[in-house]
Amino acid sequence: MVRNPAALGSSLFDVATISPRNAWAVGSAKSGAVLVLHWNGSSWSKIGGLGFGYGLVEAVTAIPGTKQVWIYGTDGTTGELTAARRVGTAWQKYPLTISAASYLISGRSIAAASTSSAWIAMSAENYAGRSRPLIVH
Repeated sequence: MVRNPAALGSSLFDVATISPRNAWAVGSAKSGAVLVLHWNGSSWSKIGGLGFGYGLVEAVTAIPGTKQVWIYGTDGTTGELTAARRVGTAWQKYPLTISAASYLISGRSIAAASTSSAWIAMSAENYAGRSRPLIVH
């Protein structure tokens, strides 16, 4: 087990590795804030600047051939489903415009093909409990 800076009561949902010195983990802090951790080969550190507020990041994936990652979650500031790509030390956010007011939408995974192409697998459940799959590109 390796120590990480997440507080007791926090949750991690996904991890992606780029190299032995570059890995990412995402989840939710005990406070309800988004939790993004980065592994530099010797220790984990919290990464800020995402701008998701008290949202939820459910999935992370490495972009092949780069040192970048895509993440997916709910932006707590806007309430929108959002993908974000790490570029250098900054995040570029991409709100997902899904018109499904009568559905509860949750993400399951994200996969990246390049810096400009990511796929997110989701499920949409209506209030009657029936769900249907969604794939967003």
